[in-house]
Amino acid sequence: MCVPPPAAPVAELPPPAPAPAEEEPSAAAAPPPIPQSCNGAVVAPPEPEEPPPAAPEEPPPPRDPEPPAEEPPLTYPPDFEKFWQAARSNPHDFTAWTELLQYVEQENHLFAARKAFDAFFAHYPYCYGYWKKYADMERRFDCSRETEEVR
Repeated sequence: MCVPPPAAPVAELPPPAPAPAEEEPSAAAAPPPIPQSCNGAVVAPPEPEEPPPAAPEEPPPPRDPEPPAEEPPLTYPPDFEKFWQAARSNPHDFTAWTELLQYVEQENHLFAARKAFDAFFAHYPYCYGYWKKYADMERRFDCSRETEEVR
């Protein structure tokens, strides 16, 4: 029969000493450790980076010597109000709207056309042909941003 040898007595280790409180670094402190790479070679410390050059300050934009004058109120073509009231008084009258849109196209008045088309599309948003007419009118006046918004 095999009997294991008697176990050697185990010596108890003393409890670990508490970590010393951090002291203020003094002038006689140890030098910082030399950085090493993973293979043990000594690595030169990185060069301190130079701060980026400060951006030159831009001068403030020049102020207008005179405050902008108030813009005069928009004037619409002569019969615009007649067609506008007819369409607004009965929004379900498609013929009144088409007559208004035909009138503003014929007069070639951009602000009247915008007002009329915007109100028309609030009631009839799916009329593709009129969206196309609106975009074409904006394009005729070289309003590329507005043309893209209409498209």
